Amino acid sequence: MSGRDPVPFKFKWASLSPCKNCGRSPDEVEFAYGFREFCSSNCRVAYVMYDGPRPTSTKCVACDIVIDLNEIGKRGQRRQTTVKLCRPCRQDYSKYKMSARELAKRDGTDCGICGEPVDMTLTRADGLDCPSVDHIMPRSRGGSHDPSNLQLAHLRCNMAKSDRVSLSPALTAPRRGEVVAS
Repeated sequence: MSGRDPVPFKFKWASLSPCKNCGRSPDEVEFAYGFREFCSSNCRVAYVMYDGPRPTSTKCVACDIVIDLNEIGKRGQRRQTTVKLCRPCRQDYSKYKMSARELAKRDGTDCGICGEPVDMTLTRADGLDCPSVDHIMPRSRGGSHDPSNLQLAHLRCNMAKSDRVSLSPALTAPRRGEVVAS
């Protein structure tokens, strides 16, 4: 015995109604207090975050396959609701069709975002001015790894562009030593 009697339900409806988020009944989960609408603080936070119950499915932006968000993964957790790509598309996500060097041979060494020349001798360890492969139409918006959708860019510009289709020159991050007018 825990030395403490369970707290009686403060309101009658609390003993009868299931959790507003996950739907578990009070018999399945020991509610901390008798006046709660949710079985846990996680369920309450999720309900507020999604403006209602947690979504159960979403569509892959690349191939329109329905992704089950209730699927339990290897670590015993459900899929995040922010997932945008199904497993096959996500596995293909890291398989570029061209490297930064091949893009430089094809298009020249100018950054496809800011237009400045990219120093092809730099590596990631040298800083954010190193070359990177940019998707003109981002993968998260349905773009592919097709070579026609790839361009050479500074890593700094690519990171600033993020998942946008285009980036205005005013939003590119300043280079080291560059004076910014305010």
